[in-house]
Amino acid sequence: MNFTPDAIEHPTLKLQGQEVIRKTCYKLLGVLLDKHLRWKEQTAAALSKTIQWINVFKRLGRVGGGISSRFLRQLYLAVAIPKLTYALDVWYTPVRLPEGKKRRVGSVQALKTLMKAQRVAALAISGAMRTTENNTLDIHAGLPPLKFTLDFICH
Repeated sequence: MNFTPDAIEHPTLKLQGQEVIRKTCYKLLGVLLDKHLRWKEQTAAALSKTIQWINVFKRLGRVGGGISSRFLRQLYLAVAIPKLTYALDVWYTPVRLPEGKKRRVGSVQALKTLMKAQRVAALAISGAMRTTENNTLDIHAGLPPLKFTLDFICH
């Protein structure tokens, strides 16, 4: 795979009369690499793995006979955060607002996507209603804001 920012036409490769089909992304040490190094596939894969785990996690915290919210929080911080942030320093750029600018720079879309997983976990931990705001959910669940968690792990 050639990592190129522009759309360069690559010649087709034929081995013994069979055309070798070029893949859109490759997995290297658990990190998905696409040809433009945009990390959208990696973000989606990290979110997918974490959401699958959080769905199992939600079953543990049922109101009728589940484990307490204290243990749910501890499980989330010990298992889901490492799943979500595997090789984070490779594919995530901390989000910041440059001085004098209106738009944030960094992995803004990745942060928005990953915040979905923390929201689902915070709902399960706190038992709040789905219409509760994210910041309020994080406070009631005792979770640090995801932006700060990701920045801490990156640096």
